[in-house]
Amino acid sequence: MLIIEQDILRCLTNFNLFNPDDFRRDVEIYSIMMTNNKISNYLKEGWREKLLATFCIVFNRKVEFLNLIIDMLFAEVDGKQIKGYILAVLVMKDKDESIELFTRYLREYQDISMENKWIFQALECLEYRRADIKWAEGENKMNNYLKFLRAK
Repeated sequence: MLIIEQDILRCLTNFNLFNPDDFRRDVEIYSIMMTNNKISNYLKEGWREKLLATFCIVFNRKVEFLNLIIDMLFAEVDGKQIKGYILAVLVMKDKDESIELFTRYLREYQDISMENKWIFQALECLEYRRADIKWAEGENKMNNYLKFLRAK
């Protein structure tokens, strides 16, 4: 794994945006290196590669991958790559479609997924509130990345 990939993953794994300027520089350089062919190959590998590929998809708004990412969100219930899938939906789908996908995910996987915290944070970013959904406690780290990606 390349050093730039390790640096990007370090931030993405737990949504810790330590130095936004360095992160933006790394992502801009890395996203140029990620061809569609390389993205396709990474989406067939482990969670690290999937998270990197998905973040590049979102950063470059590669909508041709969006349906595949949504399928992967529902096929892979656990794993850190889910964060990338969630960001793709948040950034590349409209609010109503995003809410529909995330609430569907909760209906289907709330009792078995370890990644529900990120779904809750995504719904919070969308300002979606419902009494029957328990909300994640603490800082919404996903919001930092959402702002970062929307500012591109």
